[in-house]
Amino acid sequence: MININNLKFAYEKENVIDINELVFPKNGIISVIGPNGAGKSTLMKLISRIIPIKHNGKIEINGMSIRSYSSTVLSSLRSYVPQNTIVQYRFTVRQFISFGMYREMSLFSGLSPKRIDECENIVDFLELRSVIDKYISGISGGELQKAHIARALFQNTPIMMLDEPISNIDIHYRFLIMRKLTELSKNKLIIYITHDVNNALNNSDRILALKAGKIVFFESPEFTAENLDLIYGKNFDIVRTKGKYIILDEESI
Repeated sequence: MININNLKFAYEKENVIDINELVFPKNGIISVIGPNGAGKSTLMKLISRIIPIKHNGKIEINGMSIRSYSSTVLSSLRSYVPQNTIVQYRFTVRQFISFGMYREMSLFSGLSPKRIDECENIVDFLELRSVIDKYISGISGGELQKAHIARALFQNTPIMMLDEPISNIDIHYRFLIMRKLTELSKNKLIIYITHDVNNALNNSDRILALKAGKIVFFESPEFTAENLDLIYGKNFDIVRTKGKYIILDEESI
């Protein structure tokens, strides 16, 4: 579904991304991990076309360059949840979520009754009912993060990209959202950045590890667990209990 070839990107002179080839599957959960400055968010923004490809490289979705898609068509293919974005506009939470389907809206018509029902179901699923009519600029960081996720869910695209989607959310919603993403990944490609390697190991089909803008590996969680030292430069003690991974810092054991 997503193919990347000879992609190089630099904000100034030094390459932030340097990827020869990367092919994402049509469905499943792909976690992106790596140290700070590895290029994780930049790669996500390049795929989303939030950052344009300046010179080198090609990113294709369904065999066509992302440069060739109109904004409306691209919005039907991929949704994007940013990291820690502050929204200052005077939109209510309901309006903010509904804008996920702006491609179906015009100056003269709103959403269909079916779409409105879908929006309301997502609001209830993420328990946003208590803030639904508040301005998006006046809710907490955790509620804002859930609103971004609700908007992406409502956008209903075959590709979902999320940059640390559960970093500001309490543990109840972390489990709830990961269960929902796992369910959706049967028919969607979900790519998400996380610094929680435990989460990545326990919820991913494959893990993409980046370091200094380059791919260290793109493998199964089992491979990742044994090779964390390649990414972070230190050894970890890894145990499995009840079929789940737990990573421990060897220095604290």
